[in-house]
Amino acid sequence: MPTSLAIIQKFYPEVTKVVNAKRDLNIDLRPADVRSAATKKHAGCAMAQACKRQLRVDGAIISTSAAYLVDGKKATRYSVPLNVAKEIIAFDRGAGFEPGEYQLVKPYPSVLTKRKKQGHKGRDTGTIRSRRKSLRSVHIRTALSAI
Repeated sequence: MPTSLAIIQKFYPEVTKVVNAKRDLNIDLRPADVRSAATKKHAGCAMAQACKRQLRVDGAIISTSAAYLVDGKKATRYSVPLNVAKEIIAFDRGAGFEPGEYQLVKPYPSVLTKRKKQGHKGRDTGTIRSRRKSLRSVHIRTALSAI
């Protein structure tokens, strides 16, 4: 599985460092951000446009679970709350992105712990969980790990 730095470098090759956000971030999404946005584009969606406009960063990569704000050679990671993820999914499927106040939050501790444990290669014990088919949402942007 590619690292977050490798994923970000596909969009912004000059980035050399990824850090976790230390505090939540309020984003004011305006109708102009929605009009200039592109569906199914991580770096061109309405939320990315609003982040670039409001924070004057070089770029933004937004998925349904994580957001990266790029400033120079550094990218800052945020978690995307469920209400924002639902707006992203609706936007990618052709509905509008409702203008308003949204929040990107500092990464959840459970996400950070999970990322640290990904290197562990356990044995498949044949449990129901390991045999369960995964469902994938369609008509939305790809997950960042699948790029």
